[in-house]
Amino acid sequence: MSRRFSAAAAAYESGAAVQAEVARELVRWMELPEEADRVLELGCGTGLLTRQLCALNPRPAVHAIDASAAMIDVCRAKTAGGPKLTTEVRDMRVSLPEGPFSRAVSSSALHWIPDLAALFRALAACLEDGARVTFALMLEGTLEELSAARCAAAPGVEPPVSLPSEGGVGRALAEAGMNADRVKTETRTVYYPCAEDLLRDLHERGVTGSPSARRRGLTRGELRKLKEIYRHRHAGPAGLPATYRVGFFDTGMV
Repeated sequence: MSRRFSAAAAAYESGAAVQAEVARELVRWMELPEEADRVLELGCGTGLLTRQLCALNPRPAVHAIDASAAMIDVCRAKTAGGPKLTTEVRDMRVSLPEGPFSRAVSSSALHWIPDLAALFRALAACLEDGARVTFALMLEGTLEELSAARCAAAPGVEPPVSLPSEGGVGRALAEAGMNADRVKTETRTVYYPCAEDLLRDLHERGVTGSPSARRRGLTRGELRKLKEIYRHRHAGPAGLPATYRVGFFDTGMV
């Protein structure tokens, strides 16, 4: 997976309008207290959230990690974090940095983690007493138009990724001894002139392609049929819609 995102690093933000909006909303929503002086950011990517954190006053000390070295390079280049920003190439599915941290945050990254409960358990071990975890991620139902067209064009072909439900995230938190004190969900829709533009946008953000060698991609014929179905079912005056369902969670230890 890190190879796909590394390949997409340079062009990632050109089509990441929703992800940028989510990062801004997360910072407004999280109510970061002044005493949160050591913050761990999970899956920083190119720094959409990192830049928001480093613009806060007072500025927290942020340690941002990502599995992709290319993403980390872009994050450092785009973020004027000064001595209070450190970055590290680290796959959060494997391990987390040594704490303790006073806060953990993440934006548009945790939906890629297959075992959220295991991640949250590891995260709890590197947080200070009373620390909180605040994150936003894409939920089940994201890109539902594309998913339905894909199923119709290639029935029986397993989708490349399965996104968590709101309830599934809550259960994973509970398994790790965390409680979601605040939760909200939002729906955001982006419109494209054609299906080709949508698929190109997703490809440039490393979303297309399967993370598992056991899951095959679509053939050219299936891809052509997908585009036809998408256009037939969803074309309107504004273009073709791509819907994102975003969950915001603010959690503490039980």
